[in-house]
Amino acid sequence: MDNSLLSMNLEKNFVYHEVLTDSDNAVKDIARLLALGTESEEIIDASGTLVKPATPIIDKCWEVVYPKEDRTKHPEIEDWNNLLPEEYKKVTEDKISKITDTVILKTKTIPKDIKVNNSSEIGVNQDLNKNSIEMYLEIYMPPYLCDSESEDPIKQRTGYVPQVNDVNGIASGNTRVARNYHHLFMRIFDNINEAGTAPAENVIDSVTRDVIKWNSRSSSWSKLSWYTDFEDKFKAPLLGHSENGMQSGTVRLPVLGGLTSESKIKLWINVNASRFALGVMGSPNVDFSDNRYLIGCAYVGQIDSFDFSINDTAGNFGLFCTSSTSPAMGKTEVKTRASVPAIISGSTVTPGSGATGSGTRSNFQTGLRIFNPGTVYDLTAMEIANVPYDYNNVDGGVYWGTRYIDTSTVKLYCTFDAAPSIITYTNAAGSAVRRSIGCPGTVAITPSSIEVDPNNRHRVKINLTLEDLLKAFIGDAETKLAMAGKGISFLYVYYNGYANSVYNEAVATLNIQYNFSYYTEYTVQTGGVKRDKFGNPVAAILDTTYGKNTANGITDFAMYATFTKDYFQRHFLMFASTEEYMQKELYGKSSYTGEYFADRIKIVHSSEGPRGILSGMITIDTSSLYPFDELIVNKDFEKYQDKPEELYVYLPITAPYCPFANSPNGRHGIGILKDIRYPIPVTDEEIVRFAVNEIARKYSDLGYITEDIKLISSSKYGAKITWKSTDATLIEIPESKDPAYINIAKVHRPDFDPKKDNPKVTLTAVVTHGSVTKEYDLALIVKMLGVSDSQSIIWDLNDLVLPKEATDNIILPTKGKNGCDIKWDTDNAAVIAIDGTVTRPDVGKGDVIVTLTATVTKGKESPQPKKFQVTVKNWTEDEELQQAYDLVSWDLIKGKNTNSQAITYDLELSTQVGTRGVTAEWILVSSSADNGSKNGKIDITTGIITRPTYTQGQVTFQISCKLTKSGKTETKLLPPFIMAPLDITDAEIAQYAKNILELTPYLGDNVSPTKITTAMNLPIKSTDSNASRAIITWSLVDVDHKDLQSSIYITLTNTADNCAVQISRPSNKDGNKSIGLKAVISVISSDGKTYVDPNPKYFDIIILAS
Repeated sequence: MDNSLLSMNLEKNFVYHEVLTDSDNAVKDIARLLALGTESEEIIDASGTLVKPATPIIDKCWEVVYPKEDRTKHPEIEDWNNLLPEEYKKVTEDKISKITDTVILKTKTIPKDIKVNNSSEIGVNQDLNKNSIEMYLEIYMPPYLCDSESEDPIKQRTGYVPQVNDVNGIASGNTRVARNYHHLFMRIFDNINEAGTAPAENVIDSVTRDVIKWNSRSSSWSKLSWYTDFEDKFKAPLLGHSENGMQSGTVRLPVLGGLTSESKIKLWINVNASRFALGVMGSPNVDFSDNRYLIGCAYVGQIDSFDFSINDTAGNFGLFCTSSTSPAMGKTEVKTRASVPAIISGSTVTPGSGATGSGTRSNFQTGLRIFNPGTVYDLTAMEIANVPYDYNNVDGGVYWGTRYIDTSTVKLYCTFDAAPSIITYTNAAGSAVRRSIGCPGTVAITPSSIEVDPNNRHRVKINLTLEDLLKAFIGDAETKLAMAGKGISFLYVYYNGYANSVYNEAVATLNIQYNFSYYTEYTVQTGGVKRDKFGNPVAAILDTTYGKNTANGITDFAMYATFTKDYFQRHFLMFASTEEYMQKELYGKSSYTGEYFADRIKIVHSSEGPRGILSGMITIDTSSLYPFDELIVNKDFEKYQDKPEELYVYLPITAPYCPFANSPNGRHGIGILKDIRYPIPVTDEEIVRFAVNEIARKYSDLGYITEDIKLISSSKYGAKITWKSTDATLIEIPESKDPAYINIAKVHRPDFDPKKDNPKVTLTAVVTHGSVTKEYDLALIVKMLGVSDSQSIIWDLNDLVLPKEATDNIILPTKGKNGCDIKWDTDNAAVIAIDGTVTRPDVGKGDVIVTLTATVTKGKESPQPKKFQVTVKNWTEDEELQQAYDLVSWDLIKGKNTNSQAITYDLELSTQVGTRGVTAEWILVSSSADNGSKNGKIDITTGIITRPTYTQGQVTFQISCKLTKSGKTETKLLPPFIMAPLDITDAEIAQYAKNILELTPYLGDNVSPTKITTAMNLPIKSTDSNASRAIITWSLVDVDHKDLQSSIYITLTNTADNCAVQISRPSNKDGNKSIGLKAVISVISSDGKTYVDPNPKYFDIIILAS
């Protein structure tokens, strides 16, 4: 072949694979080739024993980001942010096994060495200083075949199942469902959503559907085909009317004969971290003669820049695929119906026919009388998710859709109950302010702000600041004064009385209502290709997301961005080609050079010109070549000894829609670079250079290390290799054992320290042959021993367990045993809230399955989710009654009481127990209270108690509760309760003191009250604790208990401790004398007042004569 194609790069920076797959595994196998296909070179010792197997070179592989890994399946992995190659391989295989029809891969392109600060003519352009970018590739294989000219194949992700024409029922218009064994779709984008499932969602204007904020840029879906999907057939022969010819038109029939999920597909791929070139072919055994199988290709990723080009990294990432059908594919479009006023009746919303603002008004805030600065009034507007869909399409038919509040139409209607004329408030100095104002009674204003819930567009929060509210009524200047104070009130004036002559003022009350209009979103499918009545294509409708030159990635090359930052604009292939009508019966090798002529494929933009070259792919005329021929450039180094030999596999492209079809000569195929071979090194310089390259191939998979390292001591061509370490305490290099081929470097892992990073070590290979020595550095990181943050996350994830079923609240921990934070989300907060509160469905409503998601985080590690499905059981009638029965207890009825054996407050006897509508009837079973007394009673219908007096003593009673629900009853008897008596009163203290007061204990040496002969001491205080506040005052009375001022026979003297009684006995002549003692009981209250018992106690004594 023409040696002008020689590679510009000496080193081989790609891997090549050929595999057989099938439609069930095509997506998986492509993902496997991208994510695991780039491996280090295995190491075999001198005896032929494998000592280091080939493992993936992680930073040169494409990463599978969807499906996500299940980290709980790999508790042995210590550090998820820094996987070892064997860990990465195991995890990636698990992710690939979960692929059904979709995979998303991420790549970080191979960094470029930028040595200067690049700039454009108009100044510094930071894009020119980027040395690498991250991009995403999504591959989707629809499960069913659809006519992509008229239907959106991606719609199948929503569960839609397309129908295709049934060849056996053309006459009756029969259709059928057909499996897709034919093609897949690819797209590239720059930013993924938080869930890691799709491009980040752009912010769309709810009315115009225009993008108002780009969170991601995504290419159109490009179709890669290996079988023909459909073929056009004349209807007439199918219907047995061959004489009608074309007058019956054509029908598109699916190509299905001979295809199964096991029909083989051949893949050829050249891949590195920056790009891949892919060839694909369906099995020719399906129908070789009719070309129903196809040979196609795809290119995804960066292109090589020209020599001396500016640094083209930031926008340099693109794709093209070859397809069996037009890039004008059917689309699912979101359309909107114009806003109409919302007419609200209860929870039903119907469309109004008036102007904006004519809908039903709902309450926003009511009864506002005092206003304070800083206040924000807010309300979540009525959700209108479940309302009737009643729009008809203007072109006929009914489109179902979803209604949303048109935020531009929300109005607030603010009305005082009477127009105020005075404003009052307290200013910043604390002084009262009163000002006359001119103020309308009603204003209509727009909200201060409106917030649409990004996770639920049905939820709209309306906010109104006090400042905006005041401005609407009293203007900017007056508002500024009022906002400097607090306690703002509006007063209105009114008159009443005779002839309305009495002046009055009152505080005005403000009520605020709101209304809105709503619009409807609905989806329609629009065809991409329009055909005439005979079935001939007459027009194509292409994607215009990024303008009229939006790339489709099938008949053009879809490049991420241009130099001027225009996204996914059409680029085209440029290569040398013959004239379209040149005869090529014997076209082949050049008679002059003996070589076939091929060309590199340049990428060119219509205004920015040639941009670069596809890497790993060439193009060649298909004449005189056979499929799968090997094309060799610089064979056996016969022309250029200092350049490599390049080997390509030739594939003739037969897919009808491809970028090559734009060429003047459509008969072009491709060559995919299979290998690069270099001359055997001879000089010292060459041998050392090849040894360095060999070290890189064998050890480029190393990054994070945990085990000893097998180090080679010589290269394939005889260079000597010695090693040295920057830190022998971490990686210890053994003494050289030359000529042994393998030496073991000991790895010493330090203990885990959360305050430190894993330590870095550089191993340097010193390569020598003859007089030439070069060094090659391996930058390694030694993983610490112990529990890392990522390991803690896995352990705490594994510890999380929730019940499969729930009838009561569940515990949702927010902290793990290993210190991780746990955040919970729920897909049905009305049934299970994020705090674990469970609200069970009503009787007969059925069980509800709720998905709870725990997101576990620690440190800087990536948050890890874990999902649980909990079935919340619906209530049964028996359970509702049982719940109430269990709740009937002292705790249910105690109210303010703290002790069931000393009840002092009313009981709370509710007529309904629990949350399930169980009615309760309370019954007094027994009571120790005196039936004739009004005290010590309980009103069983209200729970009100009338406590007994202290003197009456406590009352014991027992009650029961009769529970009823849906005709079923249960009665629960509660244990006996005690009603505590009232506190003792002053009168009761006095009475008690009087009852216990007797003279006998104080007679002293006297024999009895009737035989008094000597002095004695009477008490002035009661010694009983129940009467400790009682005071006894003594005086003299006669035998008729009439007060005496004095007596010659007895005198009373009060001291601090008692009342001293002195006796003067009468003479024998006078005889015995009878006299009385009166005891008056008084009590000093806690408030200092004195209670005096009105009924003294009398004691009759006889003083004996001497």
